[in-house]
Amino acid sequence: ILSLVSPVHYDRLFTSETRAALHSIGEVTLQADDRPWTPERLAGEIGVFDALLTCWGAPRITPGVLDAAGRLTMIAHAAGSVKVFVGEEVLRRGIRVSSASAAMAPAVAEFALLLTLLGLRPVHLYNAAMHHDPGSWEAEGVRGFGPELAATRIGVVGAGLIGRAYIEKVRALGAAVAVFDPY
Repeated sequence: ILSLVSPVHYDRLFTSETRAALHSIGEVTLQADDRPWTPERLAGEIGVFDALLTCWGAPRITPGVLDAAGRLTMIAHAAGSVKVFVGEEVLRRGIRVSSASAAMAPAVAEFALLLTLLGLRPVHLYNAAMHHDPGSWEAEGVRGFGPELAATRIGVVGAGLIGRAYIEKVRALGAAVAVFDPY
């Protein structure tokens, strides 16, 4: 197993139990530094590996990488979408691909909800007033509180794992939701 997870991300994302489980299924070669891998570098090293563990910043799996990856049967991505680096050719060659997108979707949806709420309320104006003129921030209520989420129509583009988790959260808070998803 070749792990292209930088040391910083490896330490942050993988618990000791997860590391032990990974090392129990095969010999693991860890990325030694935070230097990003290029497709050319990967093509030069992938030939002896059966599985590839990737994360943010993974190199594109090009035809050259695939040609050099004679033993590769699995790509496991320790992050969300694989679209930016795994193409159709990977699947045509029968290489299995997995990602952590289902595990990450709730946290990403929560962050999107946070940004939605911050977009509705002038929090930045209250923050600036409190820091620059602490005595006046309450008196300057003319900024208003902004619209309530419950009184808002939210447009969502994409109802994948994250989109559906986000929709569930904003609907629970009373927002009306309009969705566009080509699938």
